[in-house]
Amino acid sequence: MLPEELGTSGNCRMFIDNMNEAVAYCKAVYNQTAIPSDFTVIDFNKSLYKLTGFNKDTVLGRKVSEILSESEKGLSFLKFLLEIVSSGKNSEYQYYSGRFKKWISISVYDVNNGYYYFTIHDITELKHQFNLLRRTLDLSPNLIVATDLVGNIIDCNNRVLEVFGFTSKDEAVRSNALNLIVKEQREKARQYMLSGLTVETLDDERFIFQGKDGNFPGEMSVSLIKDTKGLPVGYMGIARNTDESDKMQEDLRKLTREYSIIFNGTQDSIFLVEATDQNTFRYSRINKSFEAVTGLTADRICGRTPYEVFGEVGKEFELKYMSCVREKKPISYQGNILLPTGLKFIHTTLSPIIRNKHVVNLVGSMRDITEIKQAQDSLAEEKELLKVTLQSIGDAVITTDTKGCITLINKTAQELTGWSQEEAIDKPLNQVFFVIDERTGLTAENPVGKVLKEGNVVGLANHTALVSKDGNIVSIADSAAPIKDKTGRILGVVLVFRDVTEINRTQNALKASEEKLKNSSEKLKTLFGFSPNPIIVTDKNGIIFDCNQEVLRLLEYSSKKELLRKSILDIIVPEEYDILKSKILELFKNGMVKNSEYTVCTKNNRKLIVQSSSSLIRNSSGQPDSIIVIAEDITDRKQAEAEIKYLSYHDKLTGLYNRVCFENELDRLDTERQLPISLIIGDLNGLKLTNDVFGHSEGDKLLQKVAHILKGSCRKEDIIARWGGDEFAIILPKTENSKAIEICSRVIDQCDIAEKDPIQPSIALGYATKYDGSVDIQQTLKEAENWMYRHKLLDNRSVRSTIISSLEKTLFEKSIETEEHAQRIRIISTKLGKAMGLSETELDELSLLSLLHDIGKIAISDSILTKPGPLTSEEWEEMKKHPEIGYRIAESSQDLAHIAEFILSHHERWDGTGYPRGLKGYEIPKLARIISIIDAYDVMTHIRPYKGIISHEDAVREIRRCQGKQFDPDISELFVNIIDGSDC
Repeated sequence: MLPEELGTSGNCRMFIDNMNEAVAYCKAVYNQTAIPSDFTVIDFNKSLYKLTGFNKDTVLGRKVSEILSESEKGLSFLKFLLEIVSSGKNSEYQYYSGRFKKWISISVYDVNNGYYYFTIHDITELKHQFNLLRRTLDLSPNLIVATDLVGNIIDCNNRVLEVFGFTSKDEAVRSNALNLIVKEQREKARQYMLSGLTVETLDDERFIFQGKDGNFPGEMSVSLIKDTKGLPVGYMGIARNTDESDKMQEDLRKLTREYSIIFNGTQDSIFLVEATDQNTFRYSRINKSFEAVTGLTADRICGRTPYEVFGEVGKEFELKYMSCVREKKPISYQGNILLPTGLKFIHTTLSPIIRNKHVVNLVGSMRDITEIKQAQDSLAEEKELLKVTLQSIGDAVITTDTKGCITLINKTAQELTGWSQEEAIDKPLNQVFFVIDERTGLTAENPVGKVLKEGNVVGLANHTALVSKDGNIVSIADSAAPIKDKTGRILGVVLVFRDVTEINRTQNALKASEEKLKNSSEKLKTLFGFSPNPIIVTDKNGIIFDCNQEVLRLLEYSSKKELLRKSILDIIVPEEYDILKSKILELFKNGMVKNSEYTVCTKNNRKLIVQSSSSLIRNSSGQPDSIIVIAEDITDRKQAEAEIKYLSYHDKLTGLYNRVCFENELDRLDTERQLPISLIIGDLNGLKLTNDVFGHSEGDKLLQKVAHILKGSCRKEDIIARWGGDEFAIILPKTENSKAIEICSRVIDQCDIAEKDPIQPSIALGYATKYDGSVDIQQTLKEAENWMYRHKLLDNRSVRSTIISSLEKTLFEKSIETEEHAQRIRIISTKLGKAMGLSETELDELSLLSLLHDIGKIAISDSILTKPGPLTSEEWEEMKKHPEIGYRIAESSQDLAHIAEFILSHHERWDGTGYPRGLKGYEIPKLARIISIIDAYDVMTHIRPYKGIISHEDAVREIRRCQGKQFDPDISELFVNIIDGSDC
């Protein structure tokens, strides 16, 4: 029978049994350290039986852990209850029960002296109602929450998280909706919600809300949510920021002004036409350009039909308008119109505006192209003038169409071919322009087909002769070029040629002089053969006809035969063809080009970077004859420069950008075009501990691991930098705040599942977003940094605890120091400490020291820790470092700092021969003297890889033997008395 004052008997009991809410009454169960570890069910009411179907005979007196182990999520729920009890605060927990097929909300209330009420709410209907609207609500700009009947938040949309600064919906559902309103108006809001029980949907009410960025005014409406039986189960509240609504109205007015500016600012003449079902058209609006071009004002034209404005010409306009309405697609037309501003040649485009499958308006765009028409007429005159010019020049000219048929032949070409214009027009070019090789008499290739195929200028081969219609043979030189329009489309070919018979005679006379130069050329070849630089000689078209051995070595060819007759284009990568062409033009203009850089490809497809200087060699007539190129391999130098440039903008350890690059990129991306721009600042947890305990090489690995996680969690366009020793910074261009939150969550999740080698990666993150171009980007950076420090402060204790727990678990996994060994020492040390009259604080410290005295072994090599035989002197010196390492680990945590000195001293000896400091007697801290005795006893009486087990009696004799030498004589004597009287 429960005490009446606790409300479980009499009238109170009747009241509780008839409550709609399910209620359970439990008592806390405590472990040996006086910490709650479970609960025993004392009683529960009828509503809980209806909700769960639990039978009192099978539940009363049982522990909560036993009951929950039969359902899902039992342990996580029990953990929540224990956390609430330990914190001393009332709170609420929500989860979906697969066993009951319901969403459950549980509130915890501390009654007195370890007794607790649990009230259980079925919030399935609330969740169902909210989930039906989930997609729409999360896209809504309004603030939307679902609550139970007392205002506890059951669910909310993403806008609520953003405005009120909740990091997750789990955090939001632990709050009461009334706390989102300023304190002065909460009672008013509560009464407003209660009134919804009678009217179901309330009229909008104004409140002042307190968001994460400050207070703001808003309007809120509340609707009652009922279950399938019609009973009220909660509220649905919708609020909007009235400041934002006012801004939207201003934006609309601004948009209207901007539309007017655009409409009247465009150069085209725009007019709007209303179309009725009776095919009647009336002008409704014109812009300023229309008035300027036509000379007609809006007063003169708007509201009138085309006929009323333009007279008989207006009827033609109406026919065009009807055509556009009928076809329901844009049409264009042009022609002369007599306007008040004069005779204009106007081009008009009409576009229909369709509503409900009917054309309701036409948008017209008029452009005055009078000058363009006049220019076209002038162009026709110019074409005629060009035709006359071609007929008059001294060179022979023939043009063809894309099929190779002649379209024009000038007077000179008629004379050389023997064909008149009337005979040649529309004939295939091969029939009129018949060419042969002078040396063989065979038909030569006609250049027109090649031009049409390749689209480039083509010259006739040497020794080409033209055979005229009457059989005369004339030596000619010519070139054929494509005729293209402004888009690059080939329209035909123009062939220009001339009689070079006399020129050929002159060239033959020069051959004798060329022979004289031959000997000088041979001497030059000998000289460049000894040059340490690669030298190539090409003809004026870039075909290689000589090179020295350094070229063969550089390009990995075994002989000149493999390289000669190749084009210079064959050894340069295609991406640099345009650079080469520009340098060739410069060479032919100036005669020399110095210090050009190219990427060349060797025979074995290796890429090299060379620097070259080129000179043009002219013949005796001063004409370009060949090109000499002197090169130098600068591949190593360019790679070194690239590496230096890379290091100047990157962090060498992580490969991320460095701070200099980050700040440059931040300045570059701080533009309106990149808004919104989000920034993330991160601070790595545990780096100093890792460096101190495991060495800087492990600290470097931890930095590299976190850098890898950041790169894997961000996008290709994001800028990730190592901002400082253990700090990182990320720039997210064109990124909303919600996306920055998502990336932060991804980083945290990846850290949680990363390998613990040697500790779990952990990083504190802060983020901020710049939406307004007038905001200083440094202020956004500072805001992200402040959030990072805030998160680091809030998570500091948890992170430290996680790291220490991780180290402790790793110690048990990698060494012979098992958890059982630590627990045995804790139990014995507690008995010995109580026998010595230690205070409660000292007993707590002794218990913690029992578990963590050997934590420093985490940094000792596995091969030493698990070695089956004796250690070498070097290995023993390494092993003796573990008290100092453990001291540094404890010092890094506020939770362990008070036992750091004991960890450091637990291998000191009473006679002063211990380590690491050689303390003697009472210089050794008392708790360290206690642990050293118990640790030695447990090691002697339990198996180790390097030794066997000795009996309890032998272990006691050994401890007595070491009294006054290794151990404190008084404490060791008391230990022996306790251990002999126990069953340990």
